[in-house]
Amino acid sequence: MLYEAVSGTTLSALLTPHANTAELRTWLQVAQELPYPVLATLCDGDAAIGGAVRAWGPNTPHQRAQVHVLTNLATPVLEHDATLRRQMRAMLGGPLAPPVAEPEGSPPLFADGT
Repeated sequence: MLYEAVSGTTLSALLTPHANTAELRTWLQVAQELPYPVLATLCDGDAAIGGAVRAWGPNTPHQRAQVHVLTNLATPVLEHDATLRRQMRAMLGGPLAPPVAEPEGSPPLFADGT
């Protein structure tokens, strides 16, 4: 999706299951025809999107969305932590601390659903 950042207005959208760089470059041409300057780009890190954006605006600052970077960093850590907690519980023969009553409907705190 292309957004005008100040107002949040959607300028254009493309829905495709497996976009490639060439398709995305063609789609990005829409932005050049708009009366807005492109000051920066932000994406999820997909190789096709990154390639299209770099080719389309090589002098435009480009950044990967930090939420994607942080999620990619945190996911393996949370998975490893869940494994370690299961191993510790098994070695100690039960939970590590008394259960804490969670408010009804609270989401799980850890990747393994606990």
